[in-house]
Amino acid sequence: MGVGDGSIVRRAIVDKNARIGTKCQIINKGGVKEASREDQGFVIRDGIVVIIKDSNIPSGTII
Repeated sequence: MGVGDGSIVRRAIVDKNARIGTKCQIINKGGVKEASREDQGFVIRDGIVVIIKDSNIPSGTII
């Protein structure tokens, strides 16, 4: 697992072997309750962002 410099992770679960690029915001900015974006490496359940196992979140991503 790795979190890049300048990234913010709040109210999130990061599964094993997941990588988050630099300057990402994993904060559920839109206040979404449920979403499935498995093709992008994450899901949202009950407002909690879950970064899926072995995912690679590109630098600058805002969730």
